[in-house]
Amino acid sequence: MLACKRGSPQYTTGSSQNEDEPINNCQTASSCTSNYECTTIGSMQMCCPTVSSICSNTGGRPIDAIRNTNFDPGMSMKRSFSLSFSTSSRYYYDAEQGRCIAFTYNGALGNFNNFKSAADCELFCAKLQCKYGTPLKIGAANQRCSNNADCPSTHECQSDHNVCCPRPQAICSQPLRLGDCKQSVRRYWYNAVTRACEIFDYTGCQGNDNNFETLLECQNTCENIIPEPQCPQGDAYKDYQGNYYVCSNSGAGNSCPVNYECYFDGYVWGCCPTKAYTCTLSPHKGVTCGSGSSYRYFYNSQTQECESFQYNGCDGNSNNFATRDDCESYCSVGGCPSGGTPERNEFGQLMVCSATQVCPTTHECTSVNSGSSVVNRCCPTRSYICSLPPQQGSACSSSAAAQVCPEGEKAYVNAVDMSVRECLINVEGSCPSNYLCRFNALKNRYYCCASITGDLCPAGKALYREPSSKSPIRCTISSSSNQCPTGYSCQSDVPGAFQGYCCSASHICPNKAEFYLEENSQMPRSCTVGAFITCPTGYSCQSTQSEFTTGYCCKGEVASVSGLLH
Repeated sequence: MLACKRGSPQYTTGSSQNEDEPINNCQTASSCTSNYECTTIGSMQMCCPTVSSICSNTGGRPIDAIRNTNFDPGMSMKRSFSLSFSTSSRYYYDAEQGRCIAFTYNGALGNFNNFKSAADCELFCAKLQCKYGTPLKIGAANQRCSNNADCPSTHECQSDHNVCCPRPQAICSQPLRLGDCKQSVRRYWYNAVTRACEIFDYTGCQGNDNNFETLLECQNTCENIIPEPQCPQGDAYKDYQGNYYVCSNSGAGNSCPVNYECYFDGYVWGCCPTKAYTCTLSPHKGVTCGSGSSYRYFYNSQTQECESFQYNGCDGNSNNFATRDDCESYCSVGGCPSGGTPERNEFGQLMVCSATQVCPTTHECTSVNSGSSVVNRCCPTRSYICSLPPQQGSACSSSAAAQVCPEGEKAYVNAVDMSVRECLINVEGSCPSNYLCRFNALKNRYYCCASITGDLCPAGKALYREPSSKSPIRCTISSSSNQCPTGYSCQSDVPGAFQGYCCSASHICPNKAEFYLEENSQMPRSCTVGAFITCPTGYSCQSTQSEFTTGYCCKGEVASVSGLLH
């Protein structure tokens, strides 16, 4: 049955109440009364409640004179008609405060300003404040503004409501978010890499702003938006409308402004700040935004050292580093001829050595360039450097790499610059072999991650490998298409994962025991239960089903199937 997205359609008035029918042939906004708008529902044009009507105190229903709250708690039906509806926590949009607030719903009736989650409420009612997307927040409250200077460059001030609304570039650069619920709602998202709007099944909650109800709305919002170029340091150059420049070393695109250079991040060209420009900039505290303030580091070209400063959370400039090490590495603090970094004193400052200020025995006093001057630093000796243990994968356990992947997985680190590899969901070759594209909700980005142990399937499940290449098959979990062969399904140990591998639908051995892999095929060795020696030493032929005579070579003696966990 066709119906409005939320609320009841407007009805015609017949001679009797039973003759009332919904208006299904409206042509213009004037065809509907106030608080209704002409909306296309399938092949019909219906008068549906406006967003402002649904998100008001009346909630798209006639006003209830008895109620004295901004929300409608509904009614309890426990004692009426032998029905039982339990109470639950719901959310309503408070037009006076401009935000969604929790309330206790009694279980029945009420009005349509009633949402199961805060995210659902914000997604539906946000258009009252922002044309696209949701307002920027500090905690649970909207960040207030009086002009664009009060908002980060990704947002603009909506003066009617004094909130920071996202620009199209910010919305359309967001990655695909399916959500965390169990519904299946057809929506559209803008793929900035392919520069096209694509259909997807939204699960109903915990999505992001790159989520449109119609293809036309997606296309009108995101026309010609390109993905954000990933610069080695700092943000790519944007025009006055907040759109990224597209440049090219061949001269086909825009030329970059002074102090910027054309850079290709593997997907798109962009104008990135030069190292010389970055390391001469004064610190910029940036603009206050929802992420809050923190301490960062900048390179002081006067003292030739990296120093801390308080950062407001958004914008600023490219002379902004998360750690002192990042700052020193990028701006080449030190300059020791044999490598390594100069010694620091107990206050964390670089030591200046002399005849009276001697260096530790592991270091030697060396003249190094520091900007336009020369200064004496305590640099590590060659013998000390060569006596250190080899650095094996230290970048892989660095704070940056450790914080982007789910527990039990490691990030792929680019060997050239030790940066963590970002990826694009369902784009072939976006991640190396045995790595999956995982979403990090905190950073709102996708990263290439792999199991630390090397196990690609849940315990007790067998990984399917292509017979010719012996490679595992990467797949999309809960996809409507059948990506795995018969007897296998797309699985992952990571809760809420979007990608996984083709693993056996059932456990290979009783009690999830270890199974023997054929050397050539790298698949479990099948066998006949009860037959003479068919498995290698230490393994026995076992089946998870007592009535089956065909099984697999499982570690240990024959086990009872009663303890099997499905």
